[in-house]
Amino acid sequence: MDNEFLLFSEREFGEFIGKSEIWARKLRYAGRSPIVTYIGRTPKYSRRDIANWMQEQRIRPRRQTRRLKERPRNATSVAKGLPIHLSYKIPAMYQQQVYVHTV
Repeated sequence: MDNEFLLFSEREFGEFIGKSEIWARKLRYAGRSPIVTYIGRTPKYSRRDIANWMQEQRIRPRRQTRRLKERPRNATSVAKGLPIHLSYKIPAMYQQQVYVHTV
C-alpha cells in the first residue's frame, strides 16, 4: 500500500499538524479542513489531501505596513557629508539646554 493513500484519523491529523483532535474537528465542522473520507461515521484524511490542504494554506509574508519613511536629504547635510539621521533638526520642545558651570 502506498503511503500517500494512508488514511489519518482526526487525532492523527491533529498530531501531524501539531494541533489537537478538537482543533481538527472544529476545522471540519467549519468546512475548512482537508477533504474528508468517511468510513462509516468516522472521518478520515488521506496524506495527499492533507499535503494539498497545507499547500493551499501557505501565504506569502507581506511587507511591514508601518515603515519609517525615508526623508529626503537636504542640501546642508549633503554638503557637510552627514548621514541622513544626523541631519534632522530636533524639535525645540525636545532639546535640552546644557549649562556648563566654570569656576
